[in-house]
Amino acid sequence: MKSLKDLNLNGVNFYSPVPESLINLSSLVSLSLRGCSLVGEFPNDIFLFPNIQVIDVSNNDDLIVVLPQFQSGNSLRLLDSSFTKLSGEVPESIGYLKSLNILNLKQCGFTGKLPDTMGQLKSLNVLDLNSCSLSGTVPSWVGNLSQLTYLDIANNNFKGHLPVVLRNLSKLTYLDLSHNKFIGQLPLSFGKDLAELTFLDLGFNLFRGPIPSSFGSMSQLLHLHLSDN
Repeated sequence: MKSLKDLNLNGVNFYSPVPESLINLSSLVSLSLRGCSLVGEFPNDIFLFPNIQVIDVSNNDDLIVVLPQFQSGNSLRLLDSSFTKLSGEVPESIGYLKSLNILNLKQCGFTGKLPDTMGQLKSLNVLDLNSCSLSGTVPSWVGNLSQLTYLDIANNNFKGHLPVVLRNLSKLTYLDLSHNKFIGQLPLSFGKDLAELTFLDLGFNLFRGPIPSSFGSMSQLLHLHLSDN
């Protein structure tokens, strides 16, 4: 068993803690425990396995996840702890995850702010922070994530004008900023900056004024939501 590389137990209802024996499987490359009704605390040593690339513990509402202090050279490509109880803060050492492509923290209830070191995750394609109780203005480091194709920061308490840094994310195909407290007019160049979008939701904010003519540049757009502004 120590040579096991991929372990997929999605949907198996354990109704029990994560087996401690998993920490002996140090050769793991991929671990998926999505929707297993796990309870207790996830062994955070697993995040530091030398070859681990995929960790998916999503949809375990009673599972407590504590992110460790990551180390340089970590090979994680996918980290999904959505719909769990992420305890404590996201550590600054998350910036060491240089290979990370997908980070999903949707509705996992962490505390504190997101560290600026997240701006070092230059390989990120997907960032989902939906329903994370975030507030203030959108961090400027978001503009450093130029490889993003999917960004969801809906259902938070972000405020202020639409972040200027979004213009750097020219590869975005999915953008959800709904259910926040953004104000003011939409930038005149919005559609030209984000011409690859297929999904755009700006609903349930405080935007006002005209819809910019640059929206006509979004020729790939399939879904547009501007309701309740």
